[in-house]
Amino acid sequence: VALNRAVLEADDDDDTRPLAALTKEFGLRAEDEALDSALLAAATQPDRPFGLAANLLQLSRVAFNVRDRLSLDNWRTINRLTQDNAFGREVTISGALNWLDRAINGLMTLSGFALDGMTRDTGWRFLSIGRRIERLAFMSLAIGTACKEGRGSGVAWLLEVADSIITYRSRYLSRPEWLPALDLLMRDDANPRSLAFQAKGIADYLEKLEVIFGPCGRELLIEPLDALCSLDPDRDLRPESARLERTLASLRSASFDLSDRLSLRFFSHTDAPRIVTLAA
Repeated sequence: VALNRAVLEADDDDDTRPLAALTKEFGLRAEDEALDSALLAAATQPDRPFGLAANLLQLSRVAFNVRDRLSLDNWRTINRLTQDNAFGREVTISGALNWLDRAINGLMTLSGFALDGMTRDTGWRFLSIGRRIERLAFMSLAIGTACKEGRGSGVAWLLEVADSIITYRSRYLSRPEWLPALDLLMRDDANPRSLAFQAKGIADYLEKLEVIFGPCGRELLIEPLDALCSLDPDRDLRPESARLERTLASLRSASFDLSDRLSLRFFSHTDAPRIVTLAA
């Protein structure tokens, strides 16, 4: 979405400003770096820590550690992504867009393998929690950036980023507007890309984990989720709303806190700090 708009609407500052701000907030672009060059690097260069190529490389490393649990179909798809001709190379904008199409297809294939073939055990719940935490954190940032930087550019680009433009058009026979768009992306728990869907899903999974492991951090979501559900459509679902801004910030903060809590509780391999001394 960002690369398409950066190319097609490069002369429309109002439309590219929120996307430029979002790429900077997300760590994809330096302060004075051009938007199109930053997006090209994020798409193909593994040295961009929050870019697509870096995440695919990390995915390959993690997959290697659990290679005995992955099917050949999974491995073929991962290898096809990390061995693509565009991966780690300089490409044109056209080449990058083609690469992104291939990457999307590959990632959707991996998601389908997990959805269709993974046992619904504790590991599945952690996978689902991780996916929803990432979406909660990113969408909170994207919506907050849109409200701050994109008030004059409309909200269609945000719906595209959230993969909710078709859902919006099926419900509203009008051009995208702030109130219904924010309601769809924030409070509508039937929309699988909304904040409410992510937060409630995380809380449900954590409740099931608590039966086995005890408290897992579900309390971190209670206050932000209550604030989200209590937003008033007429007063709060507006880009200038201070209450909306506070709610988005609290959801993003809660997602990071919960990620840290779960990582320390279940994925830390260090039992206790050790002091190493050198013999004289």
